Amino acid sequence: MNNNGPTHFRGLPLVVVVAEEDAIGRATLAALLSCDGYRVFQAENLNAAISCLHRINDLTVLFADLDMPGWKSLVGYAINTSPDTFVIAMAENDAVPEISDLRRYGIQAFLQKPLLYNDVRQALSATVEKPRAA
Repeated sequence: MNNNGPTHFRGLPLVVVVAEEDAIGRATLAALLSCDGYRVFQAENLNAAISCLHRINDLTVLFADLDMPGWKSLVGYAINTSPDTFVIAMAENDAVPEISDLRRYGIQAFLQKPLLYNDVRQALSATVEKPRAA
């Protein structure tokens, strides 16, 4: 695996947290991201996600399930503790929020569930291809 590609910074894998209530969806997304070279952590609820974020000091991307109770607190915590975090929101087709509302919370991208991995890669390219601060 190439350690200098878009999934790595200074030879280290970029860190992603997948906060998703659905166990199968969470595990599938995490596995695909891991195969692409990301270092992935999974969280099934708000408390697990906050605990995970508390232990990580190099978070790059947060996938936040908008169907998860407390998602606003989760996004706020991630941005407050790691301001460069790129937040990608996910929600079912019948719960699509206004993009302007999401931006107000610090969310940079939105994906409709069920996710297509090509869309995930495209959303990630908005952050992982930018040079990160040294």
